[in-house]
Order: sequence, then structure tokens, then C-alpha cells
Amino acid sequence: MLKRRIRGINLVYAILASLLVLILAMPLLLLSPRPAEAQTATATMELKHDDNVPMDQALPGIGGCPSCTEWQGVKFTLPEGVPTAVLTMASVYAGNGDGTLIVYVTDAKRDFIIPGGISFKVSGTKWYKVAQPNIAVSKEFWIWVQRQGGSLLEKAVEPYYDSKRDNVSEYGDSPSHYLGRPPGDFMIRATIVPEVHVGPGQTYEGIQEAIDAVAEDVTLVVHPSIYTETVTVNKRLTIRSLEGPANTTVRTTDPCYDVITITADGVHLSGFTVEGANCEGRAGIRIESSNCTVSSNVVWSNDYGIRIEELGTGSVIDDNDITLNTSAFSVEGSQNVIVGNKIHENSAVMGSAISLGVTAVGNLSLFNSITDQASSLVYNSNNAQEANATRNWWGTAGDPGDVATNATIAPWLKAAPVVARTVIAPSGAYTFDTQSDTSVVVTKTGEGTPVICVAKFSANTEGTFPSKNPIGKWVDVYFGSVSGVDQVEIRVYHTVEEVGTLNEGSLRLYWWNGENWKVCSKSSVNTTNHYVSTIVDLKTSPALGGLSGTLFAVGTAPPSSFAWWWILVILVVLLVLLVAFRLFWVLVVKKARY
Repeated sequence: MLKRRIRGINLVYAILASLLVLILAMPLLLLSPRPAEAQTATATMELKHDDNVPMDQALPGIGGCPSCTEWQGVKFTLPEGVPTAVLTMASVYAGNGDGTLIVYVTDAKRDFIIPGGISFKVSGTKWYKVAQPNIAVSKEFWIWVQRQGGSLLEKAVEPYYDSKRDNVSEYGDSPSHYLGRPPGDFMIRATIVPEVHVGPGQTYEGIQEAIDAVAEDVTLVVHPSIYTETVTVNKRLTIRSLEGPANTTVRTTDPCYDVITITADGVHLSGFTVEGANCEGRAGIRIESSNCTVSSNVVWSNDYGIRIEELGTGSVIDDNDITLNTSAFSVEGSQNVIVGNKIHENSAVMGSAISLGVTAVGNLSLFNSITDQASSLVYNSNNAQEANATRNWWGTAGDPGDVATNATIAPWLKAAPVVARTVIAPSGAYTFDTQSDTSVVVTKTGEGTPVICVAKFSANTEGTFPSKNPIGKWVDVYFGSVSGVDQVEIRVYHTVEEVGTLNEGSLRLYWWNGENWKVCSKSSVNTTNHYVSTIVDLKTSPALGGLSGTLFAVGTAPPSSFAWWWILVILVVLLVLLVAFRLFWVLVVKKARY
């Protein structure tokens, strides 16, 4: 009996000790870092066609029967108008056992560009992506796969090919091995960075000349110069300057011609000074298409800085400096996003910043710095719908006054953003990486396709920050809609220098709830990759519905409102109860038995 009592008492003590250890360990569990996911963003193109030959089986001098040849390869041709490119990846469809294949790259003469190949293990039938060390390739090049095995290589793993053997040289839906099947196109693909350089002494002297010469999905890198030409972008291209608008100007040949007209969908244009179309109705940049991005340009001395026609939908216009035009923006299209632009000193009496036509529907203008002097800087002619002009900086932290007609401006910003970035997210899981500009990476899951904006500020714009140690990270995250969004992760990155002597593990992500700063309910810190993050869903604080322009900031944890000494009090009480129970057992229960 005594032993059982002792065991019972020891069990109670063990439970109390375990509870104490668990309570003390909770902060460490909450602060444990999670591994960071890799972030990549590269303008690439995947080539899937060879040279219209059903099978190219061997290098010169090797030969052999098709079923036992050691080398198999495909010749690729760069896109039209692209004389050189950088090869970053070779993809091979292989299987039929476990083993090793080796990838080589040769020039058109089948001489190795870089001696030696890259080996990769094959286990299972699938596509294998083999990274290449940024190999410079010319108009024609080969990718070869070397098999390794016995005399007839019967036990070696094999590349697959398109069994259709249709001489079209495009991969079919039914890959097969060579043995016992007619040969087809080997399933080898090449991922390249297709850049063409434009300017004095480059591949093409003029921008329009380059546009006319190249195929779609090519990047035009425009070197510093003054380009006096009117440009029509009628292909899906990326056109960017090498050294920015201070050194690269596009000037119209006639003030009564638009400078740049975009007629193709999916065009990206960045880094230019655009000027000179100052006849009535003419534009520096005119958009007549959808899903384009126009960013980081200086647009000045035009009638319209940027004009979006009625067919122009779903484009993002961000980080431009638009000044000394009649109207900075003229918009007739729908569902466009105007974000993070500096709009100043434009001269129209009504709508000098943004003039919306009667067909303009569902456009957003956010995080812009609008400091023109005229009244009704935003003028909306569509009386059927108020325009959304919230979260802009109007040059004052107070009420900006009569700055908009038929447009909602509240809430407005109390300071100008340093920079703002935006994207119209695709369906499915998507990561919007603005770390280099705003220190923020936003990842959403779900089938929704929201507009996502991230703005960075230089200081706190709302209330008194509760932490004594903010580290200078003040950001705003905006979702145009959370319909179809299941979850959002927000990461705010910092440097070791920004943390200084603070305990990095004590950092928390705060949010502004409209009245006070609060620690996010799922705030955590990663001290390996140096970011503070939170998960936002329907049950968190903030919740998904709150991401309609939500300020976040990083600081150390606030003083705890929990009195840890209460743990000792509770333990003492439990021990007193245990002793009382023991006395009760000895004096009452035991006495009653005997």
C-alpha cells in the first residue's frame, strides 16, 4: 500500500514537472525557424523543336545501330531575330530503369562548347531538368545525351522520343523507347534567355527595327541613346533599357504622332524617357491591348502621358514618373491597375492626374503620389460607377480636399510611399516576390486571381507603435479581392545590420487594425533566413477580409502581460493540496479502515 501511495505521489510530481517544462519551452517552440523557400524570377523561353529531322542519333565517327548507339541528340535553332542566347537548362525525358545519363552541348559543327558534360541520375520515367552553367549559344546548337551501359547498352537507361514520327519535330503525347518502335524526335528541350541588344553598334540600331525582326517572347535590351522614332509594339515582347530613363530616351518623330503604341497583349515596357507627343489627343504611351506592364519610365511633355484605350484591360502601370503633360493618365479601358506612380505638375483643369472616360470600369489607382495643383485631379466621367482612388498620397497627411470627382479617395495615405509594386496574380499557388524593393514576399494559395499590391514607407504613419524597438520596416499589403483565396503568407525580410544588438528571435510582425497596432496571431521569426512572417486565413488576426490595405511593421515583442510568477504560485498551491490530501488519507481514510 505504501509503495502504491509513493508511486502515486511521484506520478503527480512528474506531471507537475512536465507541465512546468512544457510551459517554459513554449516560447522556444513558437520561435523555431522554418526553412525558406527558394525564390526565382528569370525571363526565359523553352525551345521544343529541332531541325525537322525525325531522329539524329550519333556524333560523327560514332555511328552504330539505332538501338545500340551511345549518343542521341537534337539540333535547336534560336528564335527569329535572335543571333545569340544563354542556355540555362536542358530537359530530358528518360526512364526504363535506374542509371546515369550525361548531357553535352555542342555548336552547329558539333564541337563541344564546354568540355565535359553534366551527369544526372535517372530513377523513374519523367522529365529531368539539368541546369547548365549559362552557356552562350549561337543561332544553331545541339544538346546530346550520352548513354552508359554494356556492349549493346541494353541495361542502360534511355531517353524517350515522340513515337509519332511525323516529321513535324514537335513532341507528341505518347513517348516511347526506341527498341521495337519507329524512331521519332528525341524528347529533349532547351531553356534559354533570348535577349537581343538594340542601339548604336548593337545587333539592331533602332527599336522598331528590332521589333520587326524578332519573334515573340524575346527580350529587347536597349542601350543608352536618344531614339527618335515612333514605335509600335505588335508582338508579345519585353522591352527594357539597359541603364534606365536617365540615359535612354524615345522621342517621337512628329509631335502629332504617339511615341510608343502597344497593340499586342502581354508586353512589358520599362526604363525609358518618353517624350514629345504634345499635339492634342497624342500620347507618350498608348495601350490598345491587355495584360501589359509599363513600369519605371519617365513620361513627360505629351498631351496624354499614358493613354489606355477601351480595349485596354488588365494592365499594370507602376513606378513611373509622369510629369509636365496635359493629363498624366487617360483611361477608357477596364480592370487596369495604376500603382506607385509619381504624378506631378500636369496641367489639365480637370483630371490632370487621372481622367477616366465613360467606358472606364473597375480600374484601381493605389499608392500613387499625386501632387498636381488643380482641383479634381481624378475625374471620372462614368456616372454609373464611382472610381476607386483610395490609398493615394495627395501631398498632405490631412484632408486633401476637392481632389476627385465621382471617385472615392478615403482612406488616403498620410505619407508618400517610398516604392510600391503590384501584380494581378494567376490562379493557384503564387508567390509575389518584392523583396528587393519592399523587403516583402507574399504567397497566396487558392484559385482566386486578386490584384496584390505591396507598398513600402519610410516611417510609421499610424498611431503609436507599442514596441520600443521597431527596426524600420513599414509596409502595406493590399488584396483587391480575397474571393477564391484560401491562405496568404506574408514575409518581411531584414538584415543582420537592421536588427543590430536586438535579439532577432524576439521580433514579431505587427498589423494596424484601424485603431491600434497588434501582434499578428500567427507571427513567427526565421533567424536563419532573416525574416518575420505571418499566416493569414479566415480565422487569423488579421483575417483575409482585412487585407484591403493593411499596414504591417516589424518590432520586438511587447512586454508580456502574463505574470510568470503565477506559475510558482500555482505549483505551491498544488503542492499544498497534495500535502492536504496526504494528511486526509492518513488521518481519516486510514484510521477509518483500521
